[in-house]
Amino acid sequence: MKRQIVYFFDEIPTIGFCPKCEETAVYGTEVGLACPKCRTRELSIFVWDGKSTHPEA
Repeated sequence: MKRQIVYFFDEIPTIGFCPKCEETAVYGTEVGLACPKCRTRELSIFVWDGKSTHPEA
């Protein structure tokens, strides 16, 4: 089962996903939002707009 991690930037829910590793991104204070396996910051970012029930790309 995949885990879902949501970070809040300026109170906006944000999910990052690495399509290469198929991993949910994690936030680090030095690099920001990055893949925990390959450390790339080239991520698919989903931001919830507040109107829909699901995050949008």
